[in-house]
Amino acid sequence: LETTATYIPESDEIEVHSPTVTSTKWWPGALGKTANHAIVYARLLVSGQDLCIHNFMVPIRDMVTHQPLPGIAVGDIGPKIGYNNGDNGFCRFDRVRIPRTNMAMRHAILHPGGRYEAAKERKQASYSSMTYVRGALVMNSGQQLSKACTIAVRYSAVRRQGFTGRKDGSEMCVLDYTMQQERLLPLVATAYAFHFTGNVMQDLLQGNDVASLHLASSGLKALCTRVASDGIEACRKACGGHGYLAASGLPELLGTYLQNVTVEGENYMIAQQTARGLLKAIAAVNVVCDGKTQDRPSIGGTVQAALISAEDSASEEVSQGDASDTTYLLNAPAAAAVSCKATCSKDFLQPSLQLEAYRQRAAWLVLDTQRKLADAELEGVDSVEAWNSVCPDAIRLSDAHCMHVLVRNFHGAVRHLKAEDSALSGPLCSCCNLFALWWMRESMGEFLESGFLSSSQCSLLRQAVSGQLVAVRADAVPLVDAWDHSDKALQSAIGKYDGRVYDALFASAQANVNPMNRELVDSAFLESLKPMRRRSNL
Repeated sequence: LETTATYIPESDEIEVHSPTVTSTKWWPGALGKTANHAIVYARLLVSGQDLCIHNFMVPIRDMVTHQPLPGIAVGDIGPKIGYNNGDNGFCRFDRVRIPRTNMAMRHAILHPGGRYEAAKERKQASYSSMTYVRGALVMNSGQQLSKACTIAVRYSAVRRQGFTGRKDGSEMCVLDYTMQQERLLPLVATAYAFHFTGNVMQDLLQGNDVASLHLASSGLKALCTRVASDGIEACRKACGGHGYLAASGLPELLGTYLQNVTVEGENYMIAQQTARGLLKAIAAVNVVCDGKTQDRPSIGGTVQAALISAEDSASEEVSQGDASDTTYLLNAPAAAAVSCKATCSKDFLQPSLQLEAYRQRAAWLVLDTQRKLADAELEGVDSVEAWNSVCPDAIRLSDAHCMHVLVRNFHGAVRHLKAEDSALSGPLCSCCNLFALWWMRESMGEFLESGFLSSSQCSLLRQAVSGQLVAVRADAVPLVDAWDHSDKALQSAIGKYDGRVYDALFASAQANVNPMNRELVDSAFLESLKPMRRRSNL
């Protein structure tokens, strides 16, 4: 950050300044036209010493007239793909003075005269708000993807196209086409996976487990928002031409959601934080690149917190070979050496096999990325360039670890429902299987490269996916209805709860809704077409 906040001891004030064009604040919500105060992040300068980033309460508009205050240049940044009801803004500061006490001082204190005192937990607290939002985005990704799935599944259950093989003139339900099932049903399962992991992240927030949450939240935010945005677009396409209509609700949903792939950290940047955290954790237990292990010292501090969490459920999880999300790092070579034992498609429905598969791939990728970095170091490559060379591998590693987390949390939720003898356990078990196996099939190349799958097992995996598509199809409509999205929330003519799609579509084109139909003869006819027709008659 380039914005500066310089302490002025003579007046006991802080001078906030934007020294360059690139220091302009850009994107904050409600800044464009609404806000009269802003929390400004800036570098605190005291007696020429840079004390890093702090935040300050800065008045930006007059409380009576709402005019920008002296030294403040503020406004809206302009139209966006979506979310245009939000006035995202820009702001620049020209040596704006504020009282010293406008600095946020819970974790760092600036005393009169310039004496600075920072609390030990300040560094940890600096990540807390962003980490909280990233965790919320994981939960929200499931919610928003489920809206698109609800619209697309309901429409596909109503839409009839193509004759059945019964030779009675009956038409086939679009949702019964296997291609439509392949497009939509894995997304239904994915929305539930995101939801259950979002619940776990909320528990981490309540427990103030910052180390574990930061490691998980960065990669999960990147993965979940990317998959959700791609999934919403896939749902739109699956609705054919009607999905292109604003009345379907899908274009607005997509345009509004797309911001999430960059908000609170651009996805391909923040996913690297998860990869770095995994590499640091494995280095702490001295797992070397060639697959051998040395004597491991005791693990302490935040590394231990990241590696050995959820001990209350450890005994239950150990039976499936996984005490926590990152336990595989304690002996990554052993985890990476595991191979699939499936001899028939039904074997892939075993939770232990699915968890083993995702754990093996994550372990293999963390060792592979570690090895590539070590090779670059041996070749004398600068550390920055070395990391840049493995960035694609780092993203794959982050995704692999986060998929392991998602599968593990989904199985945990299903196991809990089964223990309660819930009627939901059956349909959600099918969803869990479909989620785990579909994404394994989508990343089949990595599971082959890592050595978990053999070429013959790939066909068994495909059969298992096909079987779970049939199982989820049976409950597809109830599964999306279970989210309880109201018609008002969906704002979709083709996603109506009562299934009266075509009545709603026709109503959406009427004059009371569509302004294009308020005049039976458009003024453009009188201005252009009618004169042209008159001339042509001559």
